[in-house]
Amino acid sequence: MALSHQALNMSENMAAHQENSVRIKRAISFVIAQIAAQAANYWTIIKASEIHWRSIQHGKVFIVSIIRSSGYSVVQNCTPIH
Repeated sequence: MALSHQALNMSENMAAHQENSVRIKRAISFVIAQIAAQAANYWTIIKASEIHWRSIQHGKVFIVSIIRSSGYSVVQNCTPIH
């Protein structure tokens, strides 16, 4: 009688352990999904700012070329060529 009771306890413990491990796996995968979503979000922001930075750089190059063509040298600040 005691042996079957012990076996029942063991199987209940095993079931509880499996349930806990499933919960832990779910929690971990949820956390990983959250991290992945954040990473994707940051990547989008980084890419967008990179594109924005490039357009600023192109803008600067364009402005510098206009200034150069109008007879100014571009050194730190724009000074007229003498």
